Amino acid sequence: MEYLLSWLQQLSVFFGSNMDNRRSKELDIARGFAIMLVLYGHSNMELFKYIIYMFHMPLFFFISGSLHRSSQTSIFLFLKKKACRILFPYGVYHICLFACSFLGPLLNKMEQTTLYEWITGPLWFLPCLYLCSLLFEIFHKSMNKICNLILSLVIAFFGCLASTKAYPLPSLIVSVALSYMFYVIGSFRLTQYLNGHIYMSVTCLLFFFLLLVGSYKLHALYGFSINDIAFGKCYNNFFLYIIPAFAGICCVMLFSKILSCVPEMFCVTFLKMAGQSSLHIFALNFFAVFLGMCVGGGDMAGIALSLVLGFIVNFALKVKINNRKDL
Repeated sequence: MEYLLSWLQQLSVFFGSNMDNRRSKELDIARGFAIMLVLYGHSNMELFKYIIYMFHMPLFFFISGSLHRSSQTSIFLFLKKKACRILFPYGVYHICLFACSFLGPLLNKMEQTTLYEWITGPLWFLPCLYLCSLLFEIFHKSMNKICNLILSLVIAFFGCLASTKAYPLPSLIVSVALSYMFYVIGSFRLTQYLNGHIYMSVTCLLFFFLLLVGSYKLHALYGFSINDIAFGKCYNNFFLYIIPAFAGICCVMLFSKILSCVPEMFCVTFLKMAGQSSLHIFALNFFAVFLGMCVGGGDMAGIALSLVLGFIVNFALKVKINNRKDL
């Protein structure tokens, strides 16, 4: 176990070697925890899935907002930089997954078109994240944070209205409207005020956990099912969307804050690695689930393959970047 931990620590340092030094251990742990929740949510396991679906995607936008660094250059250069980081992987993964989708008919598992639509499903997150970062950059340069937060609440409110059949809009626009608020809240980096206050962190964690459980009870009272949350049918209730999402985000961020203060353990190192590879794990998740089905594995096989493929892709990219620097 000590050898495995040492090996994981070395890989974790390597994965993070080319990242912004301002990126914290806490956010890596939070993103790793978030991607594990996504993998679990995309499985057929039902335990706690209802609660996870109430906040796991808002959590990603919150973390992305925490990592946002405003550019001192023009919006055009900012767009170009973000396009390289977000839209370029989006296009590459679409091309790669399109090629992989031909495995469906070859293995007599699924039609090529059906498989392609399925395995590219998680990629919706990338253009949505790109637009959220663009909106934040524009509004950040023209107003203060409080005004931006108020504006994001208004946008989220209309996003909830647009999610109903009465006000139909394209799904990407609705997703941006519902997600931008969490991106803005993340930019406040609230957990930095708890540095060194471990007991306060634990107390806040317990409070928000109780709030999350209470929100779950409210959802049950209103008759919402797991499918209602997964497909956005409960977004028409603004408060039942906002409150559990915020409570879940706070729980994960406070838990990550506590873990970042303890000595390095296997689970902490693993979560950091998962956090640093989260984009690739997320993009390859459904393809990994398909491979798990092909080899006769269950949900755990799909989760394990998602992690392995994500780690391999991230490792290969880091090696390539390091080799270019050595030239």
